[in-house]
Amino acid sequence: MKVSNPLRQIFGTQYRRRTVVNAALLTVAIIGLWAGAVYEPSAIITLAKKQGMDAVTAVRTASLGTGLLSIGTILGCLVVPLLAETFGRRKTLGMFFIGMAGCIWLSFGWVFYLPGGLAPFIAMLFFLGFFGGNFAVFSLWLPEQYGTAVRATAFAFCTSFGRFIGAGVNFLIGTAVHNYGSIGVPVATTAVAFLLGLLVIPFATETRGTPLPD
Repeated sequence: MKVSNPLRQIFGTQYRRRTVVNAALLTVAIIGLWAGAVYEPSAIITLAKKQGMDAVTAVRTASLGTGLLSIGTILGCLVVPLLAETFGRRKTLGMFFIGMAGCIWLSFGWVFYLPGGLAPFIAMLFFLGFFGGNFAVFSLWLPEQYGTAVRATAFAFCTSFGRFIGAGVNFLIGTAVHNYGSIGVPVATTAVAFLLGLLVIPFATETRGTPLPD
């Protein structure tokens, strides 16, 4: 008995649209999540030094900011299942994408440039982390869209594809930061990815209330 290649199956007639849409949505999620997580320590250190902190204190402050970001992310992940069961997977992801777009733009595009902006920037990291919990949506949503034979392959492909794109975007952001001379605006522009993601969500398959595929 010939066994079909699972990777080929997820791009077959039955799953092709789902795979492409899911990979696109995960790419959006990773771009924003990585941009915020990678550059927020440097942003805090920059702001701390502007306010007269020495290097050691600035690094400690960055660690506290990262901890607050992580706490927000954990809480966001815990809330995702409740929201997904109440509003559906697509609407929940849409809410988190809107939140991410707003928080990234406000924190890096506005608060970062305020005089004495260190404290409000750190406060914004909690909300940035919370909406960064959007990744948890895919942990329950992707397995609901594929049959047992290809479920693991589909999950692995969709989550891995986005990482390659996200890594490339981070290199581009680094170049933009170098050319622009500031972290804020280049990172803030990643908010556009989430706005584009909102246009993709309607093409995704809603699975709330449907049985897990065999």
